Amino acid sequence: MIKVASLRIVAVLAGLCALTSNAQAVEIRRLMDICQPGKMCPWFQVNATIPKGWAVDENYGRQNKLLVLLPQTAKGTPNTKAKMMMYVRTTLVLDTRTLDEYIQTAESRWRAISPDVRIERLEDIPRANGAPAFRQYRYENPGNPRQPVEYVGFVEQVEADGQRFVLNPVLTGVEATKEEARAAFMDMLKAL
Repeated sequence: MIKVASLRIVAVLAGLCALTSNAQAVEIRRLMDICQPGKMCPWFQVNATIPKGWAVDENYGRQNKLLVLLPQTAKGTPNTKAKMMMYVRTTLVLDTRTLDEYIQTAESRWRAISPDVRIERLEDIPRANGAPAFRQYRYENPGNPRQPVEYVGFVEQVEADGQRFVLNPVLTGVEATKEEARAAFMDMLKAL
């Protein structure tokens, strides 16, 4: 157990050292977990500003290789019984796909899971740091009562060393359309 924790710390430190000094860059943590006996697999997690009233769910995030945010309980801990969540998938792009192609692939996968989905392109979300704006979409999923509406963002992050990442934040769940949830999601996107 100590070796795994040490490797995770080393991976995080290596990621921090690799950060660019570019003011537009966001911090992307490089993490490692054992994915099979004797095999280590990397995964990536963006360091986001956590909106007020939300808390990071470290366990669920680590299990799913995401940054996961849930509404806070009165004690300030993640409410694991909440009917909505935010998460950010951080994907290292190893091929030549453009952001448009990445979005098309994501939409095709979702249509395969939820054939009655309606996807609407919304207004782009400008970011406070002057980096490229998030492309934003609204997914309506009539056949999925646990995820009836999702707000989905996409943006490409290119680091100084040329590594390309796609940041894919999502607000999902039964209560995802609540005004305060949407405002918190927009705040997170603007700060990324």
